[in-house]
Amino acid sequence: MADLDGVRGVSGGPTGSPAGLLIQVAFGTALAGFVTALLGTSVAGSTGNLTSGILIRGVLGLVSVLLICRSFGRQARQRGLHRPALLTVGGALLGFGLDPLSWQARTALTQLATEPGILTLLGDLVLWLLVAVGGAELGARSTTGPVPATTPYG
Repeated sequence: MADLDGVRGVSGGPTGSPAGLLIQVAFGTALAGFVTALLGTSVAGSTGNLTSGILIRGVLGLVSVLLICRSFGRQARQRGLHRPALLTVGGALLGFGLDPLSWQARTALTQLATEPGILTLLGDLVLWLLVAVGGAELGARSTTGPVPATTPYG
């Protein structure tokens, strides 16, 4: 069965399943976190200002997580998946674990307050999850219900 845009989803492909959504969010947030961390490191290296690199990395990374979770939360709601916000946040949590720079406690803004270590890692994780929950809730509430499988004109 095809969705409105012609892509398999609701009843067939991996994008329509809860596991598919979880994987997409995980890889999306991990990639966004990694790319923004590389950008922040590049800025810090070129300017010689570590604080600006941390700010760019943290702010862009968290904004990316917010937008990705909002988008996938909305898609999950439109597809009628059960607990769209929980699926999206679960994917973001997996994404945090998949991001190699999060293992070094260099994902979000906590490094501004403490040296990289376990406290920074936990602080980054809390910030990441708070932003993911906010984005997922925004996305899940931004639509009133599942999109109908057919249009009145089709």
